[in-house]
Amino acid sequence: MPISLHILTGRRGPRFSFRHILRSYMTLPHEIQVSFADLVLSGVFERYPRLRLVSAENDVSWLPHFCYRLDHAYDRLRHFEGVNLPLPPSEYMKRQVWATFQFETGNVGFTCEQYGKDKIMWSLDYPHTDSPWPRSREFIDNEIKSINNEDKRRVVCDNASYLYGELTIGRDSGNVRRSEPESRPQPAAIAGRRIPKGEVTWRNTRLWY
Repeated sequence: MPISLHILTGRRGPRFSFRHILRSYMTLPHEIQVSFADLVLSGVFERYPRLRLVSAENDVSWLPHFCYRLDHAYDRLRHFEGVNLPLPPSEYMKRQVWATFQFETGNVGFTCEQYGKDKIMWSLDYPHTDSPWPRSREFIDNEIKSINNEDKRRVVCDNASYLYGELTIGRDSGNVRRSEPESRPQPAAIAGRRIPKGEVTWRNTRLWY
């Protein structure tokens, strides 16, 4: 089971301040970057190559620059701390870290190209107020335009399904074999009942793209 590191994941705990909400919002990705730097440079990913982590709600376009900076720091400064890894630090990130985005649609294509289209996932964030639900399909069609339809399917569906075990993807050939449920429920159904327009709830809810 993959481990998800949500926003505010850091060793020092959450430091978000509603008194300075704008500045706090701008620093949200910092904690997860420090956490990943610690995990990579301390050798955790090297010791546990099957460990899979998800960066949840931290956006994604920082990943290419983070990987570059991680490699650069390792190349120039590792001898000060005696760090020696068999692989470049960025390779551990690209091998073992998936990441989600919500509204950062314009940079998805660049990030997929530089970091890996099989590691990027779109996040609905239901039932929070930040979610585009119940217009999620409209949002996907109209806002995520920097990737083609095949890659869009991966980002909004197949990557998450593969990560959590519902798809078998041939990594070398790119073939995708879907394990379909025997019966797919109606979109946004609760105990067999469709949600009336305007009703928002999360209990016993399953959403299907």
